[in-house]
Amino acid sequence: MMKFFRRLLGRRRRTPRSRNTSVTVDIPLLRWVGPVVTVVAMFIILGMVVGGQINLAALDDYGDGEDGSSQLAGLTPVRLDSGGPKSNEAIRIATLHVDRLGDGDGVSAESVTALVSMVSRFDIVALQGIQGSGAASIRSLVDVIRVSGGRYTASISEPIGRGNNLQSYALIWDESRMRIVPGAVGIVDDSRDRMMFEPMYASFETRVGFADGRRPFRFTLINAWAIDQSQGGPSDETSVLVDVFTSVRNYGYELAGEEDCILLGDLGATSDRLGALGQIPGVVSVVADGRNSQHILLDPNYTAEFTRQAGVLSASDLPEVSADALRSVSSQMPVWAELSVWEVPTMETGASSRTEVIR
Repeated sequence: MMKFFRRLLGRRRRTPRSRNTSVTVDIPLLRWVGPVVTVVAMFIILGMVVGGQINLAALDDYGDGEDGSSQLAGLTPVRLDSGGPKSNEAIRIATLHVDRLGDGDGVSAESVTALVSMVSRFDIVALQGIQGSGAASIRSLVDVIRVSGGRYTASISEPIGRGNNLQSYALIWDESRMRIVPGAVGIVDDSRDRMMFEPMYASFETRVGFADGRRPFRFTLINAWAIDQSQGGPSDETSVLVDVFTSVRNYGYELAGEEDCILLGDLGATSDRLGALGQIPGVVSVVADGRNSQHILLDPNYTAEFTRQAGVLSASDLPEVSADALRSVSSQMPVWAELSVWEVPTMETGASSRTEVIR
């Protein structure tokens, strides 16, 4: 299994490690020479703004086996992306909080099939709420997608949390359409212990639809789960996420003029109760239906690549999956948003932030 060493340093609160060996390394910044490598270095040190340090430890990056051999024999293929072929002009990102996914007693075949049906409709999916390390569950999911003809891969965080309440994050993406920026994935530093489950971050770049010299769209995702204080959260976690979002976005702008930062995940509240997160100037929850605690937050004035298409995946979109199978995965359905595959000039301040919500 290929491993990348990418995690922010400075954590005073340590949690049990996953099965993967963690390694701390130093990054000699002076050796980065040239404009291309400078951009890569920018994403490697994004977390410095939030935590002040860098710790690159192991997140489990999915791969076929270290000898390159396939591990897919014996798996039953399922139907992928019944919604039709994906666009060469736009990508879709999604977020889903899973309720019963973890290593425990394993994952049922119907749960895996339901997840495959959902995930394969999108180019990147952020998952929260994976119990324990969840690595085996995510590998099963990716294996089934691959044997069914998809080219997906994943990065899984090590378990984070307190005591026995440990959860993992995961990002799953279609590697035929998306490229993760090398070294630009990790866990945001929380040395002050302000969140129960500190967010995962990663930077991506599109790899489809390029023509006439247009640049691929590059952006940073922050995969988060905020716990309300009434449910045992250590603080007002939405206020902490404001610090995370604005710090990452501002640092990207100061270093390279790049402000495409998107926060997605389960924020523990509907769109009318996001607190400080709902008051960041220009930032909107693109699916503000007042019923869902899952959100995709961005500023359309800066992330002009947002096409104004967003929605909640409906059970009716997945006729091949039973209602019981969907409920076995999550009590909610994925929230999604569509983005251009190309870099788009920044919109003028004051432009409309209206969103077409599709249910």
